[in-house]
Amino acid sequence: MKIIGWTCLCFTLLSLVGFAEEGAASGKDAVVAGIHYAVPKYDSKRDPAADLKAAAVIASKEGKNILVQVGGDWCGWCGTLSEYFKENKAVNAVVAKNYVIMKVSIDNENRNEAFLATLPKVNAVPHLFVFDGKGKLLHSQNTGPLEKDGSYDEAKMLAFLNKWVPKNNPAVE
Repeated sequence: MKIIGWTCLCFTLLSLVGFAEEGAASGKDAVVAGIHYAVPKYDSKRDPAADLKAAAVIASKEGKNILVQVGGDWCGWCGTLSEYFKENKAVNAVVAKNYVIMKVSIDNENRNEAFLATLPKVNAVPHLFVFDGKGKLLHSQNTGPLEKDGSYDEAKMLAFLNKWVPKNNPAVE
């Protein structure tokens, strides 16, 4: 009986992980490693202005800010940043508690120029924008200063993220 119980529990947990990954693969909002992604993957066919409105609804409801990650699947540093948010426990805790992430694609098919023209200039990717839960721009961040040794500097990343947490969510140390 214990084996059957554990088998059911394992199957249930794997199913939940599968649903989250399916949501991320389909471009629908998803929770991955505790982080709520309004737009979990770079997709040149998406409308980032509409996505920002949808992300604002989610962020407002959850008491979070929006972290817009501009880049593309072709960008190695963009992939490194996404993995870093999932794998670094301290950073993941701050992001999961305080942010909804929305990815905006820049690629040869679509540079999303109309959307990006409304924001401070993006000189390199990945680039991060912080919006409040109502969709108001709070900050533009080049990620170069946050990098260290082929990844990201935990202290600098935490300082950046904690600086822009919503007023109703205290910083996570």
